Amino acid sequence: MNRYKTALIVFGVILISSTMSFAQLKDSDYKIINYSKTIEDGKPLSKKMLDKGEKRIIAEVTLRAGKALGVHTEETPFMVYGIAGEGVLVLGNNEKSIPITPGVLVTVETGIAHDVVAKPNLSILVFKLIGGEGINEKQEEHKH
Repeated sequence: MNRYKTALIVFGVILISSTMSFAQLKDSDYKIINYSKTIEDGKPLSKKMLDKGEKRIIAEVTLRAGKALGVHTEETPFMVYGIAGEGVLVLGNNEKSIPITPGVLVTVETGIAHDVVAKPNLSILVFKLIGGEGINEKQEEHKH
């Protein structure tokens, strides 16, 4: 009886696996992004767009010689990821200062005033998610 159950389970797994279909992977379905892990000499502020898709923007921002971006807000949630050097992410009206060093990832919600200041040099990746409703719908689909 035990062999029968095992065979039935294996047959069921094979049957389910054979009926599942996945989209064919295309080169346009993914992108390998390279970014600099060191800070070279250059302008006090340099920005490089690494990827711009329908629902995301990824940029590399480098600040040198104590440069600050200036206080601003974003219309979408975003993330800052430290890749080289040191600096500070200042949130609100100087309410919170978060040290940014390589490996630190900070998420910030929409509409929060913020600034990024190099101490003395800082390179970061900035990730912006666009079209939050579509992203949330996809997350809900995966819960079921």
